[in-house]
Amino acid sequence: MTHSNKMEYYPVSPALNKRAGLLTRTYFTNVTSPLPKKHLKTMIRKYVMCDSGGLQAFRALLAGKIIFFGSMVKTRLDDPDLFMLGIPCQCKEYKRRGSAIAMCIDVPTCEDDSDYTYYWKLAQSRRARDQMIRLKECLCPETNLGIVLQPRSPAEIAHYYCHIQSPAVKIYGYPIRNFRNKPKHALGNAFVLSFLCDMGVEHVHFLGSNAPVIIFLLAQAVASNMFKSVSFDSRTWDQAALTGCRYLHPETLSTIPTAKKEQLHEKTNLRTELAKFPGLFETTLGKFDAPDHVSAKEWIEILNIRIIEGFKNLILSLAVDGQLEKYVKHFNKYGVRSNKKIIDAMRLLDESKDHGHKYIEKKYKTKVKELYC
Repeated sequence: MTHSNKMEYYPVSPALNKRAGLLTRTYFTNVTSPLPKKHLKTMIRKYVMCDSGGLQAFRALLAGKIIFFGSMVKTRLDDPDLFMLGIPCQCKEYKRRGSAIAMCIDVPTCEDDSDYTYYWKLAQSRRARDQMIRLKECLCPETNLGIVLQPRSPAEIAHYYCHIQSPAVKIYGYPIRNFRNKPKHALGNAFVLSFLCDMGVEHVHFLGSNAPVIIFLLAQAVASNMFKSVSFDSRTWDQAALTGCRYLHPETLSTIPTAKKEQLHEKTNLRTELAKFPGLFETTLGKFDAPDHVSAKEWIEILNIRIIEGFKNLILSLAVDGQLEKYVKHFNKYGVRSNKKIIDAMRLLDESKDHGHKYIEKKYKTKVKELYC
């Protein structure tokens, strides 16, 4: 397997956008989100990763609902008081969507969860894991299951992993989203990668962010041959367009225009707009036999997906060539102090590969704990 095949980006839910659904190669979807048959037909031959609905269960808890998982439970999401996920229904949905990878149902934790709440959520996730592993063999045998790790902080990763891991599972996810995707979180995320490498995990998936700092760390892990493969997902491609007709900067993944009030008109020709970035149109939309007038309304979502993929490929090639640290040092999105934090995290990964996680734990665990106090 080449390095380029070891790192995948999964845009979230492109099936609900006609053009993005047709033109994406991989995608990430949540089984609690409806996927009508007319969309399913266009997506069935894609490489699919499915989330379990754990985040939606977490939001239901915050809303005061009672949640149920189980093999005898029928999925019911619209009740005002209950949130019910039937594990057989989940497995059947994984098969219907042709999912290559799917996460076991879990209950996300919060940094400020009490020990009682933390252990209750862990017990619920363990119970769902056991039932899903058992039912998977007959309901979705071609799907590879993954487990989402939900420690309250990176310093707890060993405890959570040891209570949730299974020999039947080779894929482990870690939630990033908007609460672990800043440069200040880089050391903690690198600590998690170091631990998972030490445990012999084959595939790591970071959930919910395409922030450059996340791509830097995953690329460095691939270049160091820490895992057989890594991946990440996000909905930034769609959100940038929905919060104003905007696209992502190819060198920083910041939104253009930066201000919502300056958003592009939906009839803006992206051929003309992208001329400020020589070669960008040709390497993104130019590969899709686009018309002469490429309207922002119809094409901006797939443009954003291709920009994220292009940025990922650039960073991965720099990491493989040993040039990523130099690139990060001068990366102009975060600033000098933040870039140094990212470089320190990348060096942690190098030290982990050379000396093992016990060395990393001894050297960095106190510092990682301090980040989340």
